[in-house]
Amino acid sequence: MLRPNAIPFDTYLGDAISLDAASFAARHAWPMIVIPDPDPAVLSRIRRAETVIDRVPRDATDDVEAAPSAASLDALCLEASPKSGLPSDSISIGRSPAADVILLDDSISRIHALLSWTPATQAMVVTDLGARNGTRINGALLEAEHPTPAESGSVLAFGALVTRLYTPTAFHTWLRDGAPRSGAAPGVWPHR
Repeated sequence: MLRPNAIPFDTYLGDAISLDAASFAARHAWPMIVIPDPDPAVLSRIRRAETVIDRVPRDATDDVEAAPSAASLDALCLEASPKSGLPSDSISIGRSPAADVILLDDSISRIHALLSWTPATQAMVVTDLGARNGTRINGALLEAEHPTPAESGSVLAFGALVTRLYTPTAFHTWLRDGAPRSGAAPGVWPHR
């Protein structure tokens, strides 16, 4: 589910080109969850009227050509921040509308995991909350209720949904150095 203030992928690209890393991180201060090459089924579920929160008219949500505001053909970028916008020591991730970051996939639990973010040190810690289909970092299954550090660029899988997790400064570098762009040569998804 996208928030009304979701930032379009092209805006992130433009900011990465025009801003230095510190200015970019000041503007986009939260970690990013990036879904590489989202398949049409993921995008179509995001477009359902009951799951989209944006300015798209309700009758246009079934139009396959109408892209949600944070998606390109190559990546879906979701800011991992609390819904309230207020500082928080953890961000909930799951299928439930109550989660801070809502991921629409049947393999994801209602409240699947927590992401703890420490801006001063750019440290990220992921805690699986006993999700039925588990959470993995770089292929390693997390033990339930056991906080596990995650490096920027890590492959983070919630159930069957595979994502990448970036700090703001690493997201800036990735965008500048070859993020996939619609209509351009394929970008490179880094190994780390």
